[in-house]
Amino acid sequence: MWQASAWEWLGPLTLVTVLGLGLLARHWARRVLPGELLRLGTRQRFYLGAAWVSLYVGFGGPLSYLDRFLFSAHALQIMLLTMVAVPLGCLGVPPVLAAQALKPSWARRLLAFLSKPLWAILLFTAALSLGVVPSLYDWTVSGPLPLFISHLVLTATALLLWWPVLSPVPGLPRLHPSVQLLYLFLAGIPMMLPQVLITLSSQPLYPVYAQVPRLYGLSQVADQQLGGGLMLLGMHLALGAAFVAAFAAWMRRERREGTLPTPPPTLSVIRPDSSERRVVRRKRG
Repeated sequence: MWQASAWEWLGPLTLVTVLGLGLLARHWARRVLPGELLRLGTRQRFYLGAAWVSLYVGFGGPLSYLDRFLFSAHALQIMLLTMVAVPLGCLGVPPVLAAQALKPSWARRLLAFLSKPLWAILLFTAALSLGVVPSLYDWTVSGPLPLFISHLVLTATALLLWWPVLSPVPGLPRLHPSVQLLYLFLAGIPMMLPQVLITLSSQPLYPVYAQVPRLYGLSQVADQQLGGGLMLLGMHLALGAAFVAAFAAWMRRERREGTLPTPPPTLSVIRPDSSERRVVRRKRG
């Protein structure tokens, strides 16, 4: 395990780097694109703000310190990065800015190929699975550079995973909502395997955590099981929320196209007032 000083500056440095790149991208876009095309709506501001908060919680707060002692803290960081920050960023980025970033034809063709459903699932599953292999994991947490490379690979492959569902670029459209349902269901199956193996393991898997003090009374095995459970929970919550949103979008689309019958209007019973009841009684008399 690398020295504490490295852990102390890596999280804030990563956040400052991300913020700086965002400000540079905004400055560049303002010089290249018309200002009215870069205005953010309320939802986009919310999504980008939530993505930033999730990054801060994962890499700028206590988790950036605890992950050198607890595997569960590192697992929570991975879920915040891949299952929260990346999809929220896809929802919040202005479409015109994303399209401008993919203006080179080679970048558009490469993303179009790698974000195909099969490749997207395989690449993210491979990155997630290899990242928790004990020997590779110990190398990942051995220094700032390996950890940064690991987070970069996870971010890139998570972007590929979410692109077929949350693409902000009209030229690379999202899948049809009905196909999104199948895609999200199938995507969760292979990703479950490494988390299940970690959760069910009864032996310590990562020697690196045998060399550090134990916190909160958690043994190394209990910490591993907690980390595997957090990854399973985070993955299912994120994919489940996307599944519900895709199903709702599908219903709205079918209703707009007229293939789904609209619900009949509710019938209200009109009761006569007291004067009408008196008129009826007089006629009967």
